[in-house]
Amino acid sequence: MLLLLLACHKPSPSPDVVASVAEPAVEEAAQKPALPALGKPPGELPAFPSETRGPAMCADGRGAFEFWIGEYPGPVIDVGPPVTLRGKTHPCALDAIAACTVPTGLYHPWVPETEVMFATVQPILRYQVKADQTYAGAPLKVGADLKVISYLSEGFCLVQVGEGEIFDAECPAESETLVLLPETRPSNQLIQVSCTEGSKVWIEDTALMSAEGVVQGEMIGYGEVGPAKRDAVK
Repeated sequence: MLLLLLACHKPSPSPDVVASVAEPAVEEAAQKPALPALGKPPGELPAFPSETRGPAMCADGRGAFEFWIGEYPGPVIDVGPPVTLRGKTHPCALDAIAACTVPTGLYHPWVPETEVMFATVQPILRYQVKADQTYAGAPLKVGADLKVISYLSEGFCLVQVGEGEIFDAECPAESETLVLLPETRPSNQLIQVSCTEGSKVWIEDTALMSAEGVVQGEMIGYGEVGPAKRDAVK
């Protein structure tokens, strides 16, 4: 029995041996480059497009909408030779980390039969009600939280009082009794591009417009856009 116990027993390595084995592993880990920051983990990003009338709410409190805002949204983006940029995996993602080669083409919500998706990420404006009043035919009491979810067009906005129903109404006008609270967060417009690599990536319009070979297309009229007259651009 004693011989059997001795045969099964394995002596522990000395501290010097353990150190000599562990040090290279530590050095190897230290030499590996740090992964780029991914922003908010994908599992915590909201469904986009939103499944409600309101926006998809981003982690920073801004809302993501499935359109560009205004009567004449811009810019009209005319991509000549394909250009490679970095984009986001979601309109609410914090960092542009995905490489994407943007194909030649015209990018704007009014391009006929386009399958490209567009998004606006913007802060929700809040008004402080200083006196009882009426807005959009409904009473507003002192202290109520009036929110402009988004501008729509022709002076109308998507609004909400407190946590009530979201509805269309004329955009509120700031006054002594209806005070717009300060807001410094930016608004961004994005395009979901079908990259030549086979992926789909969200790219900000400003990043695309600043890329080499990309020019401003033409706003021909309401609901109609066209490519740039490249001879005139040169």
